[in-house]
Amino acid sequence: MEALDNDVSGIESEIDQKKDVKKKQIQLEEDLRYLAQTIVQEKKDRMIEINEAEREKIQATEKLRKEMLYKIKETKANLLALNDEQL
Repeated sequence: MEALDNDVSGIESEIDQKKDVKKKQIQLEEDLRYLAQTIVQEKKDRMIEINEAEREKIQATEKLRKEMLYKIKETKANLLALNDEQL
């Protein structure tokens, strides 16, 4: 009888261990899903940041180009006016 009680206790102990392992497995799977979702969201956020930075760079380049064209026209007009004065 005592041997059977020991066997039952051992089996119950194994069942408890397996339940604990199953709980840990479920928790790890949930953590993995959460981390995967976090990675996907961070990837989207980084792409948005990169796109915004590229857009800002393009806008700054375009603004600089327009300013340069304006300065070139202004300088050309000044040189032409100076030439006219000298003639």
